[in-house]
Amino acid sequence: TATGASAPGASPRSRAAGRRGSVRRTFEQIDDERRARTLEMKAPPKPRTAFVAVDGGASRSFADYGQRAGGFEEGSPRRAALYGRVAPDDKGVRGVWVDLLWEPPQPDAP
Repeated sequence: TATGASAPGASPRSRAAGRRGSVRRTFEQIDDERRARTLEMKAPPKPRTAFVAVDGGASRSFADYGQRAGGFEEGSPRRAALYGRVAPDDKGVRGVWVDLLWEPPQPDAP
């Protein structure tokens, strides 16, 4: 027809086929797509240590290095390696003791 409407006697299938870009899906397909986009939240695993303690001298040395190198720009991501050991504290609680912080060359640093 001149207005683009389907003929009065046309079946629903032929009317749908006449629409450009129409997609036909079943409720099962729609539900499967919804499930695929659903994020399931789970509790994080139990931590293997109770704390992380950074040596004061190591953190001061790292901060001083940052100042000598021109400072750390706020908002710019940095990478650093922490070296230390896993050991119990005075009360027998297992934790991570960081003795050294090392910053490797940063590929995106100015």
